[in-house]
Amino acid sequence: MEFVPLSLDMRERIDAIRAAYCHKASSHAFVSLYLWRNSMGLSVCFWGDAFLVKSNSGYFFPCGKEEDVLSLVKAVWEDDPNASFHYAREEDKLLCERVFGSAVCSEFDSASREYLYLRTEQIEMKGKKFTYQRAKVNKARRLGEIRSLPLDYSLVPTAKEITKTWAERRSDNGDFHETMEALDHLDELSLFGNLLFLDGEPVGFNLYSMISHDTVDNHIAKTLRDDVDTLMKLEFYLTLDSAVTYINREEDLGIKGLAIHKQDAQPCGFNDTYILSVKNADDKYFT
Repeated sequence: MEFVPLSLDMRERIDAIRAAYCHKASSHAFVSLYLWRNSMGLSVCFWGDAFLVKSNSGYFFPCGKEEDVLSLVKAVWEDDPNASFHYAREEDKLLCERVFGSAVCSEFDSASREYLYLRTEQIEMKGKKFTYQRAKVNKARRLGEIRSLPLDYSLVPTAKEITKTWAERRSDNGDFHETMEALDHLDELSLFGNLLFLDGEPVGFNLYSMISHDTVDNHIAKTLRDDVDTLMKLEFYLTLDSAVTYINREEDLGIKGLAIHKQDAQPCGFNDTYILSVKNADDKYFT
């Protein structure tokens, strides 16, 4: 297996494999891989009609044609029986259990499951369960005159200033570098979103991409006021085509505050993920 650094010219190939084999998780989407390639130490190996991502902490479960995926899994475990695969979906887990049986150990990874939301529910906010969300939106509208604009290159300098101010208020850099790079490559990554103004002052922005024909992925959200985040997202959702059914807001990384925030937004479901490993390094499949 030959692993090479991720580059922008790989986008078409990776996205084509994902589309062909109905892989809708943000974990393997090119935008996510590219933006986090440096901090996670990502590289990629193409194998037939599949690809495998290697990180500082292990491997992402391969994506692509079943026979090529299994070839990659076997190759990794034959080389290193102690290796683990992260971001495996339910169907990936079942595939390995079917082929390798009891040789495989699977562990549910709650920190990496992705939160999914119905676009229509997020717009309409009907019923008791959305009481908190409606209250946040109404409170934000009372703060002053709200204006939301599509985030294009003319607004990139403004978004960068928001990002710099956001970073200055933190004790760590967070995703500062990833955000700045995303803003530099809106077109190459097909990113789009909105920038929110309050009484003429910029207070936040979102960046999304399409990760399947019916799902948008919220890669980045930055606000300088905590009380405008829900309204900022609502303003963007209102601009989406009716063909968009789901919003993917990615994982909570096991951070309690982030998990509460994502739960408060009332997800309709999750992209569950598993960590797969070999129970016995001497198993006949991997020696």
